[in-house]
Amino acid sequence: MLRLLRIDAFKAYAGQSIPLEPTNVLVGVNGSGKTSVLQAVEFLHGLVAHDLRTQLASHRWTYRDLPHLASPNQAFSFGALLELDGRHLWWSVRLGKRKHENIAAERVLLLDEDETRAALAGQVPQETATNSLLIRDGREMSRRVGHDRWESINQTLTSSWLSTVTDEDRSRFPEVVAVADWARRVQPYVVLDPNRLREPSSLHRDGIGVAGEHLAGFLRHLRSSHPDAFERVLRRATDAYPRLSELRIRQEGSAYSLAVREAWGDEDVGPLLNARQASDGLLRLFALAALPESTPTPTLVMVDEIENGVHPQLLGALMTMLEQLSEDEGIQVLTTSHSPLIVDYVAQPESVLLTVRSGDGSARVERLSDTPGYEALAGTFSKGEMWLARGERGLIEPAVRDA
Repeated sequence: MLRLLRIDAFKAYAGQSIPLEPTNVLVGVNGSGKTSVLQAVEFLHGLVAHDLRTQLASHRWTYRDLPHLASPNQAFSFGALLELDGRHLWWSVRLGKRKHENIAAERVLLLDEDETRAALAGQVPQETATNSLLIRDGREMSRRVGHDRWESINQTLTSSWLSTVTDEDRSRFPEVVAVADWARRVQPYVVLDPNRLREPSSLHRDGIGVAGEHLAGFLRHLRSSHPDAFERVLRRATDAYPRLSELRIRQEGSAYSLAVREAWGDEDVGPLLNARQASDGLLRLFALAALPESTPTPTLVMVDEIENGVHPQLLGALMTMLEQLSEDEGIQVLTTSHSPLIVDYVAQPESVLLTVRSGDGSARVERLSDTPGYEALAGTFSKGEMWLARGERGLIEPAVRDA
């Protein structure tokens, strides 16, 4: 699990350590930095699954526009504190200056208990003779093999060095392989577009696609090749929306499309609706229910603006479904939202992360539960109301003063 994400000089973030829970909901106004957090995690995934240029092209990013405007050296970096099989590992990647599209440095450290506590408190881990597993500076790369032997090479590499490790390397440096495996299995964040969800699609084996464009083809693949997985998708969807009575996958030439039927009364079953007639919210529900069945099984799933097109009465069931992914499947969830109702339905207040802008325009992330006087405010306001009221001096300050 990703215990903490560190962002330095990337887009609106000057420097920020963000502690994370199994389920996390980022809320804030437009332009406050929510999506940039998802992009930071996806950047780490992309540097292992692909390379730097592919990652930039996938977002149509220009490299020189990514560093924070106030960055003194025009470089940016990411760090991830990972808890994997009971071990705490720090993986950091520093990108080069604006004019140099490259990876300047990379580290993998195995932290002890004191170092882990310090990292969770916001202190960036530093390499030592005992905690270093992988060290990369420019073209010079070294990684520990066993307890006291190092393997070194000198080469130009436009991806993370983790991209070169395989399962065959597990016996030689198991911790490094574990970090690479976690990164490869991060689900790139999805923006579920109802128009794309409605499109017929060919048979697809890996997942629903970044906009849901492969939903029908992926469900058809699950139904024919992995019926147990298909049944899990149906169970998640019907648990969230009990009115659903049928999901049908139709073949249209070489492609597949969806059709659904809903029950509107005790015995009143409605007509079969094709994908063009089905609601946006129901299609998004199927997409979210299918995400955990992606190949390979995700370590972390990210969704942007999860409430779009979903009726307010379904948001509670949707949030429960996401939290169960963490509890039952061990899949960490990171999503953004503008909905106070979503915030209300989050089980743990520390899972609600507020994105705000400082006076100098830099973005920062704060836990809702760290709001001054939170316990007193929680007796009066719901979590969603507290988020909406955050920063309103006429509401927050009197409540804290009178507590």
